[in-house]
Amino acid sequence: MDADDILRGLDRISERRIQEAIDAGEFDNLEGAGQPLKLEDNPFVPEEMRAAFKVLQNSGFAPDWMVLGGEIEADLERLRADADRHFRYLRDELHDLAGDPYAVKRLGPELRRLRERHRRAARRHAARIEELNAKIRYFNHTVPIASLLKVSLSLESEMRKYEERAPAFLTYGQ
Repeated sequence: MDADDILRGLDRISERRIQEAIDAGEFDNLEGAGQPLKLEDNPFVPEEMRAAFKVLQNSGFAPDWMVLGGEIEADLERLRADADRHFRYLRDELHDLAGDPYAVKRLGPELRRLRERHRRAARRHAARIEELNAKIRYFNHTVPIASLLKVSLSLESEMRKYEERAPAFLTYGQ
């Protein structure tokens, strides 16, 4: 028995089971019965794969590259949100220091503490950019459609933008 015989046998079994289900009324009263299938056309999915992708989507599954693409977008949003939170914290700390008439006594130690906190945050930010770029490289190797390729982040450019947001009090006198 060769592969063709096996496939023909499987076809006969599946056809018989489908017919048995029809005869038993298992397909009666299905939503959309008697109407053509309505497939949402996704321009990024090759036409010959759209039906399979729709079945996967309806079952709650997605190809690994799609899941990874979503993770990359979420990581990028988290990276930006964490940077916003860090700079908001620094501004709030500076505001609190400026409003305290006795802050002059502790200004030096506070500035050193905030500078060190910023240096740690900048190192974490750079490491997360590198991790994100590794995900992007992997994504680009697995995505089946060239138009979906993602551009890696420039570490130098991203860190320059990050440091430009730092309050001047962190760099003054260094």
